[in-house]
Amino acid sequence: MSTTTSLSAAPTLTSASPGSGPVIGGTTVVLTGTNLTGATAVGFGAVPATSFTIDSATRITAVSPPARGVVRITVTTASGLSNGLPFTYVGTHAPCGVNFGPGMSIISDGGPPRGSWGTVGAVGYDELGNLVALTAGHMMTRNTRAQEVFLSGNRGLGPVGYYATWPTNWPGFPSMRFPADSSRDYAVIKLDETKINPVNTTPNGTVINRIGVDPVPLSDIMCKYGQVSGTTCGLVIEYKNNVISSWAAVIPGDSGGPVTTRSGLVGITSAINPLMPWAPFQFTGIPGILDDIAAQGPGTIGIGFIPLP
Repeated sequence: MSTTTSLSAAPTLTSASPGSGPVIGGTTVVLTGTNLTGATAVGFGAVPATSFTIDSATRITAVSPPARGVVRITVTTASGLSNGLPFTYVGTHAPCGVNFGPGMSIISDGGPPRGSWGTVGAVGYDELGNLVALTAGHMMTRNTRAQEVFLSGNRGLGPVGYYATWPTNWPGFPSMRFPADSSRDYAVIKLDETKINPVNTTPNGTVINRIGVDPVPLSDIMCKYGQVSGTTCGLVIEYKNNVISSWAAVIPGDSGGPVTTRSGLVGITSAINPLMPWAPFQFTGIPGILDDIAAQGPGTIGIGFIPLP
């Protein structure tokens, strides 16, 4: 006589609404999916939900716990662990009230000629809960975490962060290669949340709140924002080896600034290449940045970066 054991399918999640809430927790989040009956736990990253109610086999209502950054919501049943859906914790305003976001001017080591001067590309959280910003890698004058970052024109505020992660092929300061290698010209700044109020909007009103799809050469129009030249736009001429080439003009001081298409953030400003007169302005693609950070290990600051919603 044989015995057959029937196992229920593991839970799956298809949506979480809303997808963000304050760092203090308390947000009611509706989860939809399949095989949710008998859920024994709902997790916001490594932290259990404050409470949850199983509404049906396809719906759970959970309350977010206090946490930071971007986490993955999961559901556990006797049949296993579900896939994760992102939930972004939004920080409260810092007491000083100094806004810090994409397009803002930053300096290191006192600025030029011995230091650097550039632009913030995006601000958001990584999956570890760190508040971070992206800028150009050649903004770093040396590849060490001892280098602090200041908000231009506000040195009295003190350092607002430090360079925490940079590419495995750091370009050097100024770029030690000619032409510059723009394939991974980025740096991650770990921000001091006690000094700033993170925002997602550039001075010209462009909202940087999502990562876009890869730009299509000879089809997509891209626009960059730099703290010196402001907004310039142009046709995407080439996109290969994670380098976007265009006629969207840049000048010194724009380095690190955000590059967008209609779909969202696609890159940051890198360099001018006079050897490519048909498309001399180069920008580092976001996919290559995120891949390079992830390749440095699960504890790398900046891993899983998502812009502020």
